[in-house]
Amino acid sequence: MGVDDQEFLALIRADGESRRRYWIRCVADLEEVWSLRDTDGWVLSATSGQVECVPVWSHVEYAEACAVGRWDGCLATRIELVDWMDRWLPGMARDKKLAEVFMVPSGRGCLISPSDLREQLVEELRSY
Repeated sequence: MGVDDQEFLALIRADGESRRRYWIRCVADLEEVWSLRDTDGWVLSATSGQVECVPVWSHVEYAEACAVGRWDGCLATRIELVDWMDRWLPGMARDKKLAEVFMVPSGRGCLISPSDLREQLVEELRSY
């Protein structure tokens, strides 16, 4: 399920917290997460303090919109929600990485710890 142009533009312009809330709802509903990868593996961003972050999006279109600059040529790749919850989040916590939820081409996403993100997803999934 894609997004229409109006929704795409509205979310690209929305603040980080609004995009995070949207991401939680969509990921729980669609049971998938999107990130970017190239031939060397998954992309990472970093905070100003050099903490590595895994950028993630709710739809392929948003991930593709960020495949520019240093990520030019990267492919938006789907991650099943069960893999995200059972493998990715625990691995990120172990490796001390953050999630960067819903980055946009013009700025950062919402930075969140794997444990907090898992808690928010579990809470949202309870309503399904």
